Amino acid sequence: MLNQTDSKASTRSNPSLKTTGTTNKFLAFKLRGTTCNRDAIGARVHLRLKGETTDRVQTLYAGDGFLSQSSKWIHFGLGADPQIERVTVRWPGGRTEDREQFSGAQPGKRYLLVQGSGRVTDWKKTRRKTEVAPSTQKLPDGTLNAHVFLAAPLTLPTLRYALLDDEAPREIKVQTSALLVNFWASWCLPCVAELKSFTARERELRQAGLDVLALTVDGVNRDHKTTPTDAKRIVKQIKFPFQTGAAMTEMLDKFMLVQELLLDRRPSFGVPLSFLVDDEGGLVAIYRGPIRVDTLLRDMANLSDAPAERSTKSVPLEGRWIQQPREASLGWVAGKFAEAGYAKDAQRYLVLSVGQLRGLRHRTGLNEQQKTRIDTTLAGTLLRLGKLLQEAGSSEDAIRYLRDAVRIRPDNATILQSLAAAYASVGRYGKASETARKALSMARAQRNVQSIREIRSQLQEYREATDEPQ
Repeated sequence: MLNQTDSKASTRSNPSLKTTGTTNKFLAFKLRGTTCNRDAIGARVHLRLKGETTDRVQTLYAGDGFLSQSSKWIHFGLGADPQIERVTVRWPGGRTEDREQFSGAQPGKRYLLVQGSGRVTDWKKTRRKTEVAPSTQKLPDGTLNAHVFLAAPLTLPTLRYALLDDEAPREIKVQTSALLVNFWASWCLPCVAELKSFTARERELRQAGLDVLALTVDGVNRDHKTTPTDAKRIVKQIKFPFQTGAAMTEMLDKFMLVQELLLDRRPSFGVPLSFLVDDEGGLVAIYRGPIRVDTLLRDMANLSDAPAERSTKSVPLEGRWIQQPREASLGWVAGKFAEAGYAKDAQRYLVLSVGQLRGLRHRTGLNEQQKTRIDTTLAGTLLRLGKLLQEAGSSEDAIRYLRDAVRIRPDNATILQSLAAAYASVGRYGKASETARKALSMARAQRNVQSIREIRSQLQEYREATDEPQ
């Protein structure tokens, strides 16, 4: 049996192919299957020239290298003055009747070979029906400032700040209107100018349904010796009509983490810096540098747009989306906050993720594969939430979520093992032993040696705690 390497070796030994100049001929075929696959992947074309004793052979591949794709054309170099004796195709299938001979081929041409036709057809290039009209792309003006309008809002973590005259922390809560969280400093002249612009156009901002919370970073930045008292003096001097306070280090870290999640980078902190939050507590826009009030009002008007329109306005250049951007996975966000040491926020995001997945599960029109994929993700999210709650000492809540996970995946040894540990943490050793035995049975069925060892160790601890016979 000849392969492509064999055919290349045979052409190297053929003197007729050593002719140079423009007199050499070629022959090219494109194949179309009718009873085999339409692209005829796997077909083998045999070409015999008069005066030769062996066939030239080419095989049609879909791709024969890493991340590669092969041409759909079968191309033969023929040399000078060739005479074609026969063209034979072995179509994919392996049966005797899959071998077919074609007539009518002439050197120097391109042909279409259709399975079952027995005769070559001249190949003609088809014209594209879609014509792309040229356009002029309008580039945005260069600026050191950044304005990021998000295609989909991201629920913010718990954020706390202090009043200018009271260090007791209080939580940011968005209720009836959107909120602009603005970070500024008394030593920053653009920041003070920005606060004055908010003051001058207070009525327009409130009519648009926007409140402002100006949080000073005085006292946080070690490069400046100012304190919140300096900020309080400026706020009083310009008669700032909105809410004010002092930023806390944890809040700044969380906002920087959110930027890293959204933009895949952790930019350096600088003021003025603002975040627009909608009335449901979702981050919808980020502003680095001074904000023009007109830009802020335009973004407020865009909050009521449909998701497709918001996606279009979230990018600086015109174009069409191939696929609409999706909301950030809350489970993924939870993992990032857990890595940063914010366990409470991670728990909150996982609870939201559970609700989101349960909502997806009850959508109409889902096939079994989609339901299975959602259930697998939901069970994994419940497991992560249960572990976090147990580590935080909320074992009863952990048991509740882990039992939900077991109902979805009763065959998962890891979930059963975690549920057994949660039962044991509240002194319910009988339940812990029963659940651990189920986990051991599943681990044995799956031949998971590591889990078997861990679960056996758990069972030993539960027996000793209850004086259960060995």
